[in-house]
Amino acid sequence: HSCRSIFYYIIRTLLEEAQERTGQMKIKIALPAIHFGSFYRLLKGMEKTMKCTIEFYEIDLKEDDWTLDQDSIDEKEIATCDLVMCQHLFGLPFHQDRLFELAKKHSIPVLEDCVQSGSLFGKYKGDARSDVIMYSGGLDKT
Repeated sequence: HSCRSIFYYIIRTLLEEAQERTGQMKIKIALPAIHFGSFYRLLKGMEKTMKCTIEFYEIDLKEDDWTLDQDSIDEKEIATCDLVMCQHLFGLPFHQDRLFELAKKHSIPVLEDCVQSGSLFGKYKGDARSDVIMYSGGLDKT
């Protein structure tokens, strides 16, 4: 559960910082518009136990290959986020240059989960522009 623990403490830290800054334990996470497994359940559980609010800005996937639709990324939405989470899916790393560009511009940390990027057997080991690179595992992974 080491990735789950790291993820939990990253989210908890962001929530605590938001409370100090705004008086509310409320954050917003940008992520692909398809949610899988344990991280999403962890976030929903945190809302209940910590009495916080975690909102999402969902980035569309392209219909033809289910990769991030970089043209659909709304800079105004990204600018309101506290974290960009790139959870690669279906064995291919997402093209995410626009996410990195906007995250850097608005000083938003990027967390990259590479376990479903094909990286365990391929050459992709995460992007050096990420603030955190993780390889989460679980029964809900493809």
